[in-house]
Amino acid sequence: MRCCEAHGAHPQRLVDRRPRRRDQARARAGGLHRLDARPVRSRAGDELLRGLACIAIVIAGVGRLAAQTPYEIGPPAPWVKLREPVLSAPHLATEGTERLLSDRQDAVRATGVEQYWHVAYRLLDEGAVQQNSQLEIVFDSSYQRLVLHSVRLRRGDRIIDELKPSRVRVAQRETELEEQIYDASLSVVVLLEDVRRGDVVEYSFTRRGTNPVFGSHYKAQPTLQDDAPIMQLYFRLLWPAGRPLFIRSRQTALQPTITNAGATTEYEWSEHNVPAQIADPDLPSWYDPYASVQLSDFASWSAVAVWGDSLFPDVEVPATLQPTIERIRASSESPERRTLAALRFVQDEIRYMGVEIGVNSHRPYLPATVMRRRYGDCKDKTLLLVTMLRALGVTARPALVSTAYRDHVAEFQPTATVFDHAIVQVELGGRRYWIDPTGLYQRGGLKDVAAWFGNALVLGGGIDSLVPMEGMGPLEPTTDVSVNFYIGGRDDPATMHVVTEYRGASANDTRAWIGARSRKELQQQYTNFYSELYPSIRSDDLPSVDDNETDNIIRTVERYTIPDFWSGGTGESPTGTFEPLDLSVSVPRVTGANRKMPLAVRHHTHIRYVINAETPEGWNIRPREEHITTPATRFSRRLSVADRVFKLEWEYESLADHVKPVDAASHMKDLARARELLVFTIRPPATQPAGDAGHLNWSILFAALCAAGIAAVAALRVSRAQLALPGVPGTYAGVADVPAGTEAGIGGWLILVAIGVTVRPFTILFS
Repeated sequence: MRCCEAHGAHPQRLVDRRPRRRDQARARAGGLHRLDARPVRSRAGDELLRGLACIAIVIAGVGRLAAQTPYEIGPPAPWVKLREPVLSAPHLATEGTERLLSDRQDAVRATGVEQYWHVAYRLLDEGAVQQNSQLEIVFDSSYQRLVLHSVRLRRGDRIIDELKPSRVRVAQRETELEEQIYDASLSVVVLLEDVRRGDVVEYSFTRRGTNPVFGSHYKAQPTLQDDAPIMQLYFRLLWPAGRPLFIRSRQTALQPTITNAGATTEYEWSEHNVPAQIADPDLPSWYDPYASVQLSDFASWSAVAVWGDSLFPDVEVPATLQPTIERIRASSESPERRTLAALRFVQDEIRYMGVEIGVNSHRPYLPATVMRRRYGDCKDKTLLLVTMLRALGVTARPALVSTAYRDHVAEFQPTATVFDHAIVQVELGGRRYWIDPTGLYQRGGLKDVAAWFGNALVLGGGIDSLVPMEGMGPLEPTTDVSVNFYIGGRDDPATMHVVTEYRGASANDTRAWIGARSRKELQQQYTNFYSELYPSIRSDDLPSVDDNETDNIIRTVERYTIPDFWSGGTGESPTGTFEPLDLSVSVPRVTGANRKMPLAVRHHTHIRYVINAETPEGWNIRPREEHITTPATRFSRRLSVADRVFKLEWEYESLADHVKPVDAASHMKDLARARELLVFTIRPPATQPAGDAGHLNWSILFAALCAAGIAAVAALRVSRAQLALPGVPGTYAGVADVPAGTEAGIGGWLILVAIGVTVRPFTILFS
């Protein structure tokens, strides 16, 4: 079993994992990748207040715990089947930790569920000693009781008892307070003493009680594999005979042994010498690389919906909410405008904060309570918004979704705990819309605020299955960047003018990011962003921001001067570089082509980046296009020249959220090629003095003869650079680098070119 499960994973709650969801929002909105690359604003005052709040809560929790110890020390219950770890077997690992025993036993009774754990692992090196010499067991004190049975060290033939009250600490476990989530979880921490390399750490405990919000329902998903080898693995379930139990195996063929004993049916999964499962990097959020078995007494999604319906009652509008509803009703006759007004009230006027204690892990607080507090989490805001919309005559229903599994929820045995977020389904004009009341800074119409989480379980509508949510993402890019350069000679500064348009979800996220910063901070962070490519860059003015909330389009304008644009290369042959920085961070650097698991792709990303570079005398660059398409992405680069303006246009779009293992190697090869096309290097223009007409110019002749000799050798070793043809004396010619892999030898019609280069000096001599 994984350590987090063995030590007690956090109880499942129906709350919005805000940082993770912000990351998913960034994946939908290509433009915010650029913002992620810039320094995050530091707010020392906020950090201080947050720290003081944490200290206050912990002190309050410790004071409460001092009056009543939330755990006890005692033997296992009689129903537990005791097992001993095998210490003499050959090692399955040579470093880190070796799991000798992972034993979990659940007993489901009319009074609730008891869960017994017995774990033993050997510490093979100093790093393992450092990381595994303290135990943390997590439980929810509002409905669970913890019984500690044993904590001991095995060193050779010695058994050292470590379960002493003086070494046990209890702490309020508010790890999610910064995410505005507060619950009643406690951590019982046991600090082990005199732990050495080669010791075996062994402990056992029982958690009694289940969250009453689930009633008599049972749900579990024990893992049968870990990232370290396991010598003995057991999972045992005592189940009421005759009561339906639904089992679905995930990535394992292991089957249970079933024994009937009177009123109890016993299920047991056991396996010895379980090899480690090493997960590939960059996995999709919905993919679990470890074998597991899912257990549930819900027969269908319809049964889960019946349970969910009881959480979101149809309540009356509280008096404190009535004036807001009347104001919205009087502001417009349009159902869509009323829906948007109600949504923005819940999003903007009710701050996000979750108090997830006991049944309120999944049951929302009533609208009257939320209005009084002026805060709530996803389910609180969902019930409030549904209540408002129904009062305004709009058909609205709560819906449960999974921010991690999304459309892969359908692969699970129906259960309540697969969902971790609540949103609202709205029906207007025969169409369904999905809106998220926890969003911020959302503007535009319903299509602009549409949420997408794959599959949803709609409540209160008589729906008996998961409902696929309509796909999101416009065909046009959600982030459009246009950069105009004016480039002079090698000693002249270049100017850069950047115009960026954000649309849809990209505009919403950008609005939130910009709203938290002053214009001066934006200027500094934008400049720092570009300084990675142009170290000498300076901003000429504060960036301007035009927010079109009606159409949900944000337009930013930035102006810069780059004194040392020609700063690359060498002194004799300097270079300048173009790169679409906003787009570059969306094209991942991927490694490890030999995958056996899917590769995650940031989906709903669509960015276009255009550079227009102007010089006084124009360019001599060959127009061309490159297109790269993989199973999950589409990339292109176009080069063109019009008069004195050289145009580079990149476009990147995600097509799926993952790549299958069989396609991973070709996908990564193509992305590596795409990354090569992100950087475009040019050389500065150079002048040539004109000779006197009608006279033999010996310097030119000498240079031509030298060129002829060099050309004969160089023709056999074509370099990567694409040389510009000689211009009329006094003109400039830009020279662009040719990407690697396009070299070719002299052959076919190129022989004629070589002959022409050789003969040319003699035509000059006799002309």
